This record gives sequence, C-alpha cells and structure tokens, in this order.
Amino acid sequence: MSLRENGISAAAILHYLKRFDEIGGENHGMIVIKDGKKVFERYCYPYSASMPHTMFSVTKCLVSTAVGFAIEEGKLSLSDKILPYFSDYPHKANKAWEELTVEKLLLMRSNKKFSFLQDMTEDHTAIFMRNPFRAKKDFLYSNNDAHVLAHLVEIVTGEHLVDYLNTRLFEPLGIKKPFWETNEKGVCVGGSGVYLTCEDLAKISLCYMDNGVYEGKQVIPEFWAKAVATKQTSPSKNWDADGFSYYFWLETNGSYRLEGLFGQFGVIIPEKKTVIAVIGAQVSDALIAKTINEYLVKGLFLEEDGEKELNAYLAERDKRLLPKTSEREPALEKCVAEKSYKRKGMVAEICKKMTGFSNGIIPNSISSSFAKRPKDSMDDLSIRFTQNKCRITWREEGDTVSFVCGIGKAILTDVTLKGNVYHVWSYGYWEKQRFHVVVRPLNTVAEKEFIFRIGKNNLSVKTKCNPDFRDFVVANSIASGVFPKSPVITPILVGLLKFGLIVTTFPLRFKSVK
Repeated sequence: MSLRENGISAAAILHYLKRFDEIGGENHGMIVIKDGKKVFERYCYPYSASMPHTMFSVTKCLVSTAVGFAIEEGKLSLSDKILPYFSDYPHKANKAWEELTVEKLLLMRSNKKFSFLQDMTEDHTAIFMRNPFRAKKDFLYSNNDAHVLAHLVEIVTGEHLVDYLNTRLFEPLGIKKPFWETNEKGVCVGGSGVYLTCEDLAKISLCYMDNGVYEGKQVIPEFWAKAVATKQTSPSKNWDADGFSYYFWLETNGSYRLEGLFGQFGVIIPEKKTVIAVIGAQVSDALIAKTINEYLVKGLFLEEDGEKELNAYLAERDKRLLPKTSEREPALEKCVAEKSYKRKGMVAEICKKMTGFSNGIIPNSISSSFAKRPKDSMDDLSIRFTQNKCRITWREEGDTVSFVCGIGKAILTDVTLKGNVYHVWSYGYWEKQRFHVVVRPLNTVAEKEFIFRIGKNNLSVKTKCNPDFRDFVVANSIASGVFPKSPVITPILVGLLKFGLIVTTFPLRFKSVK
C-alpha cells in the first residue's frame, strides 16, 4: 500500500527531510507507525536498521521507565527523599535536602547547580552531592538529576539498570539487550549512554502510546505510561516545549516525545495513533522539535501524495554520501611509508585546558557526554598506504586507534576506545596534495574529516566535525540558560564564545621520529 492509502502524507515527510537539510542536519533514519502498522522506514546511507545509534537523553526516559517499574514493585515512591540513600557522599548541610525527592529529580527541579560542560568522566553522584543548591528554585535541565536517579534505582533493586530493564522492558518488546555506558563506579549512566536502533526507539514509543501495552500484554505500568503523557511542570523558556513530565516533553498539539541530543526523537501522537522515530545529527534540539512539529505533526495526515518525489529525493540523498574518488599521490604516500610521528607544539594542550576535551577519532561535541573517554589527544601516528586502502594508527591515551579507510571506497573497522566498540566507516581521497580521511563512527551521530598535510619530516592534521564543537557549545549555552535569549545580547555573546573556541579548529602538528 502507498503512504497515502495508509493515511500518511509522503509530501510531509519530503518537506520535513528537505527542511532538515536546510537547517544543517542529517537524518540517519526514520520510522512511522500508524494504527500499529509500520508504514514508512528509511535509512540514509551508510546507516542501517541493524546499527545501534547513541540515544543521548532518550536514556533519561528509560531511567524514568525504570522508576515507574520500581514504584509499581514497591521499591520506591515519588515522595522518597534522596539524601538518606547518599548520605555517605560528601555534602553540605542544607534544609533544601528535606524537599529533594524522587519526583523533584524527575521534574528537573532539584535546584542543584549544573553545567553541561562538567567533566562527565567523574562520579556523577559525587558531583551532584557536592554541588550547591541554587537560590532560584525553578526548572533547570540537569544530567545529574537523571544520573542520581539511575544510581538510586540500582541501589533499591540491587541490579544494574540495564539488567533491571532487560527483563521488564527490552525482552518483552523484542529489543536486544542494549549497550549502556557505565561510569567509573560501574553505575549505568542516567543522563545519556544507551544505544538503540531506530526500531527499538519506535517500539518503546509505541508501547507508551498504548498505555504501556505491547502486542496485547501490559509491559510498562499503565499508571506510569499515563503519567508521562500528562503535563507535570513547565520547562524554562529556553526549551521548545509546552510541558515536561518525568523526562518526557509535551506539546500543545497533543503530541509528546522522548528526546535525545542531536535529534534522537520518539514522537507520540495519540490522537492519530501514530509514532514517529527519527535518528540523526543537528545541534539544536529546539530547532529539531520546531521542524518536527511544523512539518510532521502538522502535515503528516493531510491528503497529499508526493511519494514519487519522496523516493527520488531519498535516492539522491544517498548519493551525496558516496565516497569521493581522486588520483593518487605516489610521492607523498611513499614519504610517510616508513615513518611514525610524534605530536609537537602547544595546540593540543591549549585546547584541552580551554575546553577540557582532547582531539581524537570521536568529535568533542559527541564525546562530551561520554562517561569514559580519552583525555589526551591523538599521538604516535602512522599512515600506511597499500593498493586500494590505507591503514591509519594512532594512540589516544592508553588505547590504540587503528582503522582502515578505502581509497575511493568505504571500509568498516571496529575500533575499541575506553572499552567501547565504535563501528568506524571510513574512506580517503587526495585533493590539492592533501589526504582527506572521512570517518563516521556509525553508532554515534558524528562525521569527522581529517586533512593530512604531509611534509618531508613532519605533517599536520586539521579536522572538521559534524556536529561542530563550537556550534554545540553555543546551542547548549543558550538552551541551558548560560546565555540569555536576546536579539541584541545573544549574538554578541555567541560571537565572543566562538572566537574564544577558535583554537579547537587549529591543526595538530607532528614530527617524524624515524
């Protein structure tokens, strides 16, 4: 059956995808389920249905779900106070602890100070406990609130969060137990860290829409499925949503959603018995939400066709990501053949001191949320060309990163970094005597391009990232309230911040050691 015969407008999907292109985003996958039936599913090359994708703050919705199970099982209540569970952690006495409950954490109203640029590799509960209370008691989106709840669920259940949810949520929905990042204490990260496929996200969203029922069986507690769909509080004006409920976002158009950074959205439209799951990459969650509401929620059920135009667009879109081809540069390839390189200069050190992040295979805009990541930039570099491919190897702190890029074709290499496996899709090509290596760790949302400029005994590496770190910092500075929303002041502050972070765009320099 065509999309129109299923009550879905192909034109609306086309307009949404084109608009997503216009705002600088990449849609990696999309599923539409209507009346319990999957009516549309498409992935952008080289992403696929089977490849798990990092979900960022969708993880919070899974923490919320775990809280719902724990309440149903009598292990928790919304009114439970937080301090008794974590009183052994260093903290300052304050009357505000008496008001800090499970529900306050679920509503982002802990009133604890939080910075989105905090070092996510530390013990999240320790950070939360030592952070001071804010004088202003209002909504503040905080990863730490979710981290503490994840830790709390593990305490009261005696299980790792991923194991606790595996038997209660993932297995009943037919979802393979996902990879879920843990922090230095071995606790599942609550603010981000879970990896799901687009279909997994769609299944969870569908179960919530049907009041916790999936394929005729009650999976998620009914009271919790209804609670998250009911407005509990209002987010701050910096967030593009009408309501907030236990880590879910609500709109005046009747839809609500699971939402993760860079565009991991599970959109639920109860009135139309429809679920939309999208995965992708765009730095502004507010802009993504606005685009989804204007082009999908509003237009998806209009009696418009456009299926032929949509299919043509999708075919053309895939071609954009096909590997580039080029002539080879034998002299430059031979120049690096027997050499290895040590990093030199101060760029890496200055950048790390300014931002707290190193330069490696995963862009900083992505790794900023990781609980385990290298804190030193790439070093001990080697490049080895063969007939149709090139192996590039370097060290990131204690890990060796080694991957193969095809010359004019893409090759997939598994790279292990801090215990996490990244499926790195990569190809290389020559342009103006510079070797370009395009890298996509497919289970993240990122693309990174390394541009090698080769000299007789040295080389430099310039990087381009999508999502870009400077754009990421700006978007989150505004969303988190660090910058005010002002047509006059905000552009000035954004300009100053981008200028200050320009060092993150400087090339790394290397010198041959043999």
